[in-house]
Amino acid sequence: MTQPVAASPRTVDPPVRRWLTLAVVSVSLLVVGLDTTVLNVALPTLVGELGAATGVAVMGSLLSDRYRSGLDDLSAPVPENLLESAKESVGTALALAERIPGEAGTSFADAARRAFVDGMGPAVFAGAGVTAAGILLAFVLTPSRNADATGIPPQKDSS
Repeated sequence: MTQPVAASPRTVDPPVRRWLTLAVVSVSLLVVGLDTTVLNVALPTLVGELGAATGVAVMGSLLSDRYRSGLDDLSAPVPENLLESAKESVGTALALAERIPGEAGTSFADAARRAFVDGMGPAVFAGAGVTAAGILLAFVLTPSRNADATGIPPQKDSS
Protein backbone atom coordinates (compact mmCIF):
# COMPACT_ATOMS: atom_id res chain seq x y z
CA MET A 1 0.00 0.00 0.00
CA THR A 2 1.10 3.48 -0.70
CA GLN A 3 0.74 6.28 1.76
CA PRO A 4 -0.63 9.67 0.73
CA VAL A 5 1.98 12.36 0.32
CA ALA A 6 1.28 15.44 2.39
CA ALA A 7 2.34 18.84 1.14
CA SER A 8 5.18 20.31 3.12
CA PRO A 9 4.70 23.78 4.62
CA ARG A 10 7.63 25.14 2.61
CA THR A 11 6.07 24.42 -0.76
CA VAL A 12 2.83 26.16 0.01
CA ASP A 13 2.86 29.78 -1.19
CA PRO A 14 0.52 31.70 1.07
CA PRO A 15 -1.28 34.77 -0.36
CA VAL A 16 0.66 37.11 1.93
CA ARG A 17 3.93 36.16 0.30
CA ARG A 18 2.47 36.71 -3.17
CA TRP A 19 1.29 40.21 -2.22
CA LEU A 20 4.67 41.01 -0.68
CA THR A 21 6.44 39.91 -3.86
CA LEU A 22 4.09 41.99 -5.97
CA ALA A 23 4.73 45.03 -3.74
CA VAL A 24 8.52 44.64 -3.96
CA VAL A 25 8.43 44.31 -7.76
CA SER A 26 6.08 47.31 -8.06
CA VAL A 27 8.28 49.50 -5.87
CA SER A 28 11.37 48.50 -7.85
CA LEU A 29 9.65 49.51 -11.10
CA LEU A 30 8.68 52.82 -9.52
CA VAL A 31 12.29 53.44 -8.48
CA VAL A 32 13.55 52.63 -11.99
CA GLY A 33 10.98 55.02 -13.45
CA LEU A 34 11.94 57.78 -11.05
CA ASP A 35 15.63 57.21 -11.74
CA THR A 36 15.03 57.52 -15.48
CA THR A 37 13.04 60.71 -14.93
CA VAL A 38 15.79 62.20 -12.79
CA LEU A 39 18.46 61.38 -15.35
CA ASN A 40 16.49 62.63 -18.34
CA VAL A 41 14.76 65.69 -16.91
CA ALA A 42 16.21 66.96 -13.66
CA LEU A 43 19.90 66.33 -14.23
CA PRO A 44 20.26 68.48 -17.39
CA THR A 45 18.28 71.23 -15.67
CA LEU A 46 20.53 71.10 -12.62
CA VAL A 47 23.67 71.13 -14.76
CA GLY A 48 22.41 74.18 -16.64
CA GLU A 49 21.56 76.05 -13.45
CA LEU A 50 24.87 75.12 -11.85
CA GLY A 51 26.75 76.35 -14.92
CA ALA A 52 24.85 79.63 -14.95
CA ALA A 53 25.41 80.17 -11.23
CA THR A 54 29.11 79.42 -11.60
CA GLY A 55 29.39 81.86 -14.49
CA VAL A 56 27.67 84.61 -12.54
CA ALA A 57 29.92 83.93 -9.52
CA VAL A 58 33.12 84.08 -11.58
CA MET A 59 32.10 87.22 -13.45
CA GLY A 60 30.93 88.86 -10.22
CA SER A 61 34.19 88.09 -8.46
CA LEU A 62 36.18 89.59 -11.35
CA LEU A 63 34.02 92.71 -11.26
CA SER A 64 34.25 92.99 -7.47
CA ASP A 65 38.01 92.54 -7.43
CA ARG A 66 38.61 95.28 -10.01
CA TYR A 67 36.05 97.58 -8.33
CA ARG A 68 37.68 97.23 -4.91
CA SER A 69 41.16 97.77 -6.27
CA GLY A 70 39.88 100.82 -8.15
CA LEU A 71 38.63 102.30 -4.88
CA ASP A 72 41.96 101.51 -3.21
CA ASP A 73 43.68 103.78 -5.75
CA LEU A 74 41.37 106.65 -4.85
CA SER A 75 43.03 110.05 -4.80
CA ALA A 76 40.23 111.88 -2.96
CA PRO A 77 40.60 112.13 0.82
CA VAL A 78 37.90 109.81 2.18
CA PRO A 79 37.74 108.47 5.75
CA GLU A 80 38.82 104.82 5.99
CA ASN A 81 35.53 103.59 7.47
CA LEU A 82 33.57 105.16 4.57
CA LEU A 83 35.97 103.64 2.06
CA GLU A 84 35.50 100.15 3.50
CA SER A 85 31.70 100.55 3.35
CA ALA A 86 31.92 101.85 -0.21
CA LYS A 87 33.78 98.70 -1.28
CA GLU A 88 30.65 96.63 -0.59
CA SER A 89 28.73 97.98 -3.61
CA VAL A 90 28.64 100.91 -5.98
CA GLY A 91 25.18 101.81 -4.64
CA THR A 92 26.62 102.16 -1.15
CA ALA A 93 29.49 104.24 -2.51
CA LEU A 94 27.11 106.62 -4.28
CA ALA A 95 24.92 106.93 -1.19
CA LEU A 96 27.99 107.74 0.92
CA ALA A 97 29.20 110.23 -1.69
CA GLU A 98 26.00 112.22 -1.23
CA ARG A 99 26.85 112.63 2.46
CA ILE A 100 30.37 113.92 1.80
CA PRO A 101 30.20 117.70 1.40
CA GLY A 102 31.58 119.67 -1.51
CA GLU A 103 33.92 118.62 -4.27
CA ALA A 104 35.18 115.60 -2.29
CA GLY A 105 31.76 113.95 -2.53
CA THR A 106 31.51 114.56 -6.25
CA SER A 107 35.00 113.23 -6.94
CA PHE A 108 34.32 110.20 -4.73
CA ALA A 109 31.12 109.41 -6.69
CA ASP A 110 32.98 109.78 -9.98
CA ALA A 111 35.77 107.50 -8.75
CA ALA A 112 33.25 104.87 -7.62
CA ARG A 113 31.50 104.95 -11.00
CA ARG A 114 34.84 104.74 -12.82
CA ALA A 115 35.97 101.81 -10.66
CA PHE A 116 32.71 99.97 -11.36
CA VAL A 117 32.93 100.50 -15.12
CA ASP A 118 36.60 99.47 -15.08
CA GLY A 119 35.61 96.30 -13.26
CA MET A 120 33.09 95.40 -15.94
CA GLY A 121 35.86 94.97 -18.52
CA PRO A 122 37.42 91.75 -17.18
CA ALA A 123 34.00 90.31 -16.34
CA VAL A 124 32.62 90.91 -19.82
CA PHE A 125 35.78 89.63 -21.53
CA ALA A 126 35.74 86.46 -19.40
CA GLY A 127 32.10 85.86 -20.28
CA ALA A 128 32.78 86.52 -23.97
CA GLY A 129 35.76 84.14 -23.90
CA VAL A 130 33.74 81.31 -22.36
CA THR A 131 30.93 81.96 -24.84
CA ALA A 132 33.36 81.88 -27.78
CA ALA A 133 34.86 78.63 -26.49
CA GLY A 134 31.36 77.12 -26.21
CA ILE A 135 30.50 78.14 -29.76
CA LEU A 136 33.76 76.68 -31.04
CA LEU A 137 33.15 73.40 -29.19
CA ALA A 138 29.61 73.25 -30.59
CA PHE A 139 30.90 73.63 -34.14
CA VAL A 140 33.60 71.01 -33.63
CA LEU A 141 31.53 68.42 -31.76
CA THR A 142 28.19 68.75 -33.55
CA PRO A 143 27.79 66.36 -36.50
CA SER A 144 27.26 67.78 -39.95
CA ARG A 145 23.78 67.91 -41.48
CA ASN A 146 24.53 65.32 -44.15
CA ALA A 147 25.20 62.61 -41.54
CA ASP A 148 22.39 60.27 -40.54
CA ALA A 149 21.45 59.35 -36.95
CA THR A 150 24.38 56.94 -36.68
CA GLY A 151 26.85 59.68 -37.56
CA ILE A 152 27.98 57.92 -40.74
CA PRO A 153 27.85 60.10 -43.87
CA PRO A 154 25.82 58.63 -46.73
CA GLN A 155 27.64 56.71 -49.50
CA LYS A 156 27.92 58.51 -52.83
CA ASP A 157 26.86 56.65 -55.95
CA SER A 158 29.75 55.83 -58.24
CA SER A 159 27.51 55.75 -61.29
